[in-house]
Amino acid sequence: MFDAFTLRPDGTVIGLYTDAIDLRALGHVRAKRASAVQWDEAAQAWRARILATGEVLGPFRRRDEAVDAERRVLAARFPALAPAPERMA
Repeated sequence: MFDAFTLRPDGTVIGLYTDAIDLRALGHVRAKRASAVQWDEAAQAWRARILATGEVLGPFRRRDEAVDAERRVLAARFPALAPAPERMA
């Protein structure tokens, strides 16, 4: 697993989602999609797309290979891809 997270001064945790623990036990969860893994019918292969950059990874023969590549890229680039903190008025 390729975990990446950051803890903000207000106590908010921003990170890559994992099913390893039930995050609801820690408090309110808000999830936003950072990437998408989809079947490319023309190529007959799986591809992953990083939504913030439009970068396409693949082709991959198996979906789990695309998910693994997607998590590696997101974890490696996490600080740059993490959403900016919301400003309070």
